[in-house]
Amino acid sequence: MTKARPALASLPMLTARGLLSLVLGACAFPQNARPPDTLNPSLFQLQHTGWTEREGAPPTINDIGQAPDGSLWLGSGEGLYRFDGFTFERVRAIDGDSPAPTEVYTLLATADGDLWIGTSFNGAILLRNGVAKRFPKFEGIPLNTTVWGFVKDSDGTIWAATASGLQRFDGSEWRSVGKAWGVPEMMGYSLRIDSNGTLWAEAFGHGLFRLKRGLRHFERLADFQRKTSLRKTSLSISHLRESIGQARVRESVH
Repeated sequence: MTKARPALASLPMLTARGLLSLVLGACAFPQNARPPDTLNPSLFQLQHTGWTEREGAPPTINDIGQAPDGSLWLGSGEGLYRFDGFTFERVRAIDGDSPAPTEVYTLLATADGDLWIGTSFNGAILLRNGVAKRFPKFEGIPLNTTVWGFVKDSDGTIWAATASGLQRFDGSEWRSVGKAWGVPEMMGYSLRIDSNGTLWAEAFGHGLFRLKRGLRHFERLADFQRKTSLRKTSLSISHLRESIGQARVRESVH
């Protein structure tokens, strides 16, 4: 039986043209033009370019991660792609002989060059210095588990929202986060980090939890209503990758 995704992650996927237009258009002004006089220019004041399947882009994009060299990793239902600003390359193999995942659901590119790849029914993959690391069942996330999202907290810890629960990477293997941390087990989650370093976790059907920086126990927000999800809560997420790649669009409650 297929499990439903959490509401936070249920926004429609953007087409390649729409998402890449947002990412690349919002990142750069034309070289011969000065920035608008406002601190918050509209999208229409920025230079933007769209790419479609004709230029090699995947037809749909689930997530985007930006590598330290500025290139973009694209996760899609057709696998993993890389875009250098000019051309799209479909990654058919990682670390030489290891086949690339055929369906990439979420990505997290870190400043040190690591790329976390969340797959559909194939768990998590860490691509580090050209070497792929997969995690068998005894090292955390089972290979048949879908990973819906990654976040990196203010202390550098990687967290994963999966179809079978919340996971935390301890530097060598994944650890299941459950009752000892104050959150339900064996259910889907969505995650966000706010500007104060607080980790927010929405447990599908069981409410909203938060973990303040430095603590090891989540607090459940008893007044949280199921009709409101993290995607409608302003968390001051500033990174373009987080606001476009993970959330797809940014929504705030005023």
